[in-house]
Amino acid sequence: MYLAHANRNPCPWLEVAKLTNFREFIQRIAALAESLGDDEVLDDLAEVFSYRAMPEFILGGDPTAMWKDHRAGLRDLISAAIRIILDDAHIYNSAKHGMAIVSSDLGLSIGEGEDGGPLILDPPLELRV
Repeated sequence: MYLAHANRNPCPWLEVAKLTNFREFIQRIAALAESLGDDEVLDDLAEVFSYRAMPEFILGGDPTAMWKDHRAGLRDLISAAIRIILDDAHIYNSAKHGMAIVSSDLGLSIGEGEDGGPLILDPPLELRV
């Protein structure tokens, strides 16, 4: 969402439509990750997600302190999303293409087991072709 609306793009849908090259998408995400400490980027994030660039709309308490917390929260949210996209490609691919089945020496894991861990079929299933 942010890449489409960054810098007040006049037509976000066209910007999204341009993101067809996965390598370019990853490069833009990595560049965003490196710039999350910049005040200009944090201001832009706040404006995109809050439709405000300044804390005047926050009532009660200290609007400046609340705005700083708001910006820090947005930074953490975007940082977590970037980490998933860059470091956990298998999650992205599973969401995009469906469930993944991973084999191991012990068997086959599908979903979660009773203890919250992976469901392991032991002994392993014997697959015959």
